[in-house]
Amino acid sequence: MEKKKRRLNVVDIVVIVAVVAVIAIIAQRYLSRPETGFVETARIEFEVTVIGVQESIADFVAGDNYPAQMISANSYVNGWVESAPTVANAEAVHEQLKLGEQTVRVTPTQPFKTVTFKCYAVVPAADAATQLGTQEIRIGRTFTVKTLNTELTGMITDYKRITGKDAQ
Repeated sequence: MEKKKRRLNVVDIVVIVAVVAVIAIIAQRYLSRPETGFVETARIEFEVTVIGVQESIADFVAGDNYPAQMISANSYVNGWVESAPTVANAEAVHEQLKLGEQTVRVTPTQPFKTVTFKCYAVVPAADAATQLGTQEIRIGRTFTVKTLNTELTGMITDYKRITGKDAQ
């Protein structure tokens, strides 16, 4: 038998190119790493004021180690208490009790303090709601300052959002 020399025609070339293209697409999809682009961040500086803290607790909190990273759901988050909180004497905390027809005003014997934490967080700049862990950071909101040694709940009384190159 005589062998015929066969030359590649246009259809053969198109089939080969199509097979190579399919293999390249599959290889790129399964072998390449996902791209992690740069996410622009914002620095949120805020103050949390806790009113009516027992004096012994306020003294402990003031003597703790700072800066301290915050915790949410037993995991560290991208937020810190910047420096030791300021501690001031609180106005006397009074409680009124209703006893039958009379209302009795009770003044506690233990002195109370007001503790103010200066905090900051680094969050994605594109987020509409600023969140740290599971808590939203907005002025007037209740916020729990939770670090390794401290957990006090107060109100956010100051808020500043910094974006761009100043956010670092």
